[in-house]
Amino acid sequence: MGGQSAAVRQMLAARHTPLDWKSPTQRTADMMLALGNGAALTGAQLADIQQPVRIMVGELDNMVSREESKGAAENLPGSGFKLLPGVKHPFEQVDVRLLAGELRGFRACLQTEHTSGQI
Repeated sequence: MGGQSAAVRQMLAARHTPLDWKSPTQRTADMMLALGNGAALTGAQLADIQQPVRIMVGELDNMVSREESKGAAENLPGSGFKLLPGVKHPFEQVDVRLLAGELRGFRACLQTEHTSGQI
């Protein structure tokens, strides 16, 4: 386990250089603890978000369920939900071509809605 922890620390240090990796790691840990203690956003709070959002979750994600993700999407006005096939939770491991295609599709939807006056 110690070797794995050292590898994770090295990966975080490389990813966040020249910034401090400890601060985002601590904030993430705090967020995860708060969520585990029931501090998730409510449907009413999500409904207040007025930006178009696409909620995506990996088919193999073991941190966030499809149901949680769909529920969030259903509470966000003008949002969408997309299940990414074969994708695990570490988002940085997603196939970049798959993600790029999804983001282009979402952008195209936004542009279509904007030009048609729906946004």
